[in-house]
Amino acid sequence: MIYRRDIDGLRSLAVLPVVLFHAHVAGFDGGYVGVDIFFVISGYLITSILAKDIDAGRFSLVTFYERRIRRIFPALFVLLLAVLLGGIAILLPSFLRELPGTVIGTLLFVSNIIFWRKSGYFSGDSEQKPLLHTWSLGVEEQFYIFFPVILFLLARYAPRYRLLVIAVMAIASLAACIALTAPYPDASFYLIHSRAWELLAGSLLALGAVPQIRSPLAREGVSLAGAVAILVAIFSFTDQTPFPGYAALLPVLGSVALLHSAPGTFVGKLLSMRLPVAIGLISYSLYLWHWPIVVYGRFLGLFTLGAAGSAIIVGLSVAAATLSYFWVEQPFRKKERIGRARLFMLAALGALILVGGSAALWVKHGWPERFAATTIAYDNGRYDVSPQRGRCHRDEGHDLPIDRSCVLGAGSSQAILWGDSHGVELAKALAVGDHAITQITYSHCPPALGFDDPYRAGCKAHNRQVADWIAAQPIKTVVLAMRYHTYQDAPGFFEGLDRTIATLRRAGKTVRIVGPVPLPGFDVPTHLASGGTPRISRAAWEAADRATLTWFARNVPSDIAVLRPSDTLCSRQWCSLAREGRSLYFDANHLTMFGARWVTREFWQIPTNTLSRSGKNM
Repeated sequence: MIYRRDIDGLRSLAVLPVVLFHAHVAGFDGGYVGVDIFFVISGYLITSILAKDIDAGRFSLVTFYERRIRRIFPALFVLLLAVLLGGIAILLPSFLRELPGTVIGTLLFVSNIIFWRKSGYFSGDSEQKPLLHTWSLGVEEQFYIFFPVILFLLARYAPRYRLLVIAVMAIASLAACIALTAPYPDASFYLIHSRAWELLAGSLLALGAVPQIRSPLAREGVSLAGAVAILVAIFSFTDQTPFPGYAALLPVLGSVALLHSAPGTFVGKLLSMRLPVAIGLISYSLYLWHWPIVVYGRFLGLFTLGAAGSAIIVGLSVAAATLSYFWVEQPFRKKERIGRARLFMLAALGALILVGGSAALWVKHGWPERFAATTIAYDNGRYDVSPQRGRCHRDEGHDLPIDRSCVLGAGSSQAILWGDSHGVELAKALAVGDHAITQITYSHCPPALGFDDPYRAGCKAHNRQVADWIAAQPIKTVVLAMRYHTYQDAPGFFEGLDRTIATLRRAGKTVRIVGPVPLPGFDVPTHLASGGTPRISRAAWEAADRATLTWFARNVPSDIAVLRPSDTLCSRQWCSLAREGRSLYFDANHLTMFGARWVTREFWQIPTNTLSRSGKNM
């Protein structure tokens, strides 16, 4: 295949936004789409090579995987070893405890599945997982386990239908991506079935599915449109953009347009300039190294330096990538220097060392002896969640079947807690004595009737179903709890809450509302375990939740009981993050069980008519 400088330039357009996004450089909120660009490039280049070898009758799976090993393994193995050593020196026990499993998962190219099961890409603790970025390697290598074989079999037994079959595969994957992004955002983001179409888009281009563009003017227009599509995605998308879904079409089609038409155009010449090409050459190592540097830099406090910290992160990433490219990547790509037998032997030895080191570290179970008892106690706060969270709470998917709702506590249910994920620990804390409580909680779905949450498909229908179910129950008390801050700027949210309260009251229910929990906005157990101050400014929190507090003050009927967590957690100036040496939050916003019990400890003892009657002073 003829070398194209513009493709290396396109690699730089993929990797730089990812690095700048993760380094918190302003303006690159959609930089994560660089991974989608990489997928298209990979599909295009590798399919071009495979198709050429298959058509020439020299295809060999052994040769193909030898190329993959030369390309992927050397830099990856060095990176994994550095991450293990860095983790021992830097990571808190809770994160070091998970590291051996993710190292082995990365070696097996299933880290995307591991991270899908653990958390979302944009969740708070994701920024403390030094191998999170290897999910994309998992997707690629899973794809290349099957795709070469499929391509070979099509060429041998159904050459006339090769394009058609691959197009059908791409369309099916795209359809799954679009259909599943809203109800199953994490699965859609991480898993191969909803990402394969991006690689297949490059494959289709390599196989000639798109006719050549003869007109120079048309090529200029297509390449410019492709560049604009990518830049729009980079600079307009945010972590709130439902992704991949329809949104991924923008960077994917933009990449296809550039791969197809960039040579000889103005955009192609820009991409072929020395600096973009140089960055493109180190792009794989830069992608590998930047994220662990971001994570460990965060633990070491680099981001507290603001723009200077971001600059240090980027500088260290480029330096590490450059060294990795010249000292690790390049030597292993030279077959005359490292033959096939030696390559396989070194790969096996490297894997053995990494697996052995991971196993030894796993036995240490996070190596808590490295830290003081107070540090360990704060770090353990992230595990202080409701024991029923996994069984009774729905994280993603379509509306929750009400007949599977959970009753917590002894005896028959005396109340219903209806809410999003902020209600989970509160429900467990309220289920004390003879106050059994029914928990109905669904992530990112506040109990606001008629509210159409764009990030939770099925929420509107779920809430209607819940309201109808509650109306038919003999239970008289309904507790509403949610993370107000997430929805307060969304159209229709507060109107939906008004509608919920009115509906429940018409059904003869006694409504109690848990007000907003003070919002730290950072991972509290990590903050406390790292020596951070155990409080936040009350004024800053109230400013961030001003719309919510205004709604409580103006809209909540005077005979509705409101429990204000801020009454327990806050003084006039400060809101506590810890009590008695224990964290009150298990992440950046959810109360621990300890915190939930602290807030609700007198909830059932206080008569309804003596609870706070409004949201004033919240």
